[in-house]
Amino acid sequence: SIPRTFRVHFVSLFFFRSSPFSEVMAASSAEGLGVEIELQLRVAALEAENKAFREMFAKEKNHTEKKQTMLALEDIPKEKDHAEKQRMMALEDKAKSAEQMANTWKEKVAATESEAEMRDELYSSLLAESMEYKQKRGAFRRRIEDAWSMFDELNRTLPWEKWEKLHIRRVGEVQHSTAEEMLGIMRSRNITMDFESIQMAFFEEVSELNKLMIKAEFRPLKVTTTMERGQEVPVYSIIYDDPELVKIKEKWGEEIMFQFAEERLYLEKVNASGQHAVHVAWDDQKKDQMDDFDVAQKLVEIVRVLKAENDKNKQKRRKLAGRASTSQR
Repeated sequence: SIPRTFRVHFVSLFFFRSSPFSEVMAASSAEGLGVEIELQLRVAALEAENKAFREMFAKEKNHTEKKQTMLALEDIPKEKDHAEKQRMMALEDKAKSAEQMANTWKEKVAATESEAEMRDELYSSLLAESMEYKQKRGAFRRRIEDAWSMFDELNRTLPWEKWEKLHIRRVGEVQHSTAEEMLGIMRSRNITMDFESIQMAFFEEVSELNKLMIKAEFRPLKVTTTMERGQEVPVYSIIYDDPELVKIKEKWGEEIMFQFAEERLYLEKVNASGQHAVHVAWDDQKKDQMDDFDVAQKLVEIVRVLKAENDKNKQKRRKLAGRASTSQR
């Protein structure tokens, strides 16, 4: 196909070919036309070359993209393999750490078992010693009871103050001093009632308190431990906001409540089960039961006093008997 510009010049050339001027114009036009045609041809060649280059570039680009895609697809398994290797290495590290921890725990368990065996041996030894001590203590207590029964027979011949040094107290029930205070409170609150009715009501109140004292659910105490001479010793404290103690306080007053709570604490000390009251030799200064050795010393001292008093009475009776025989003569 002939370019449009070339067609226009060709027509013009044909139109002016008959005149001399036209010949000159035609010559110049032909020369310009030739240049223009050459330029047009070169442009067309460049466009064709550009088009061919673009097609080649598109093909190359497409080929490059396909190659990159193939390479990317080839890299995916490699990345997966690398990630799997990393995961396996992490699992191996965890396994090694777990194994080390297991070995550590095995060593600790072995040490604990060894310590437990030593403690078990120590406990068995202490238990055997404790059983032996309890047997000896039981035998010693029986001897004290026998001495006490003998003392009880002898004390009938003497006034109370001679053997008052050994205070036998029934721990775990309302004490005499507390009962007297309660009776005074009842009499002050019930002036119009006769004394016999007050006494009956008083005995019922004391009986109820004694039942509460040994009730299994009633434990207004907090027990902790402390170390004394290398041994654990229980330490007791009273929980004064216990519901039962609060009721006693509201009914009888703070002082009666304190005395009742202290009595429950004493019962806990001498009888850990707390299920029944017990008779014990009581140390008023320590506010605790006397040691067996101290009880034995007191009994020996009392028996000596009683024996001395009994000997004096025998001498008096002999003198009286001698005077009577002399007077009869």
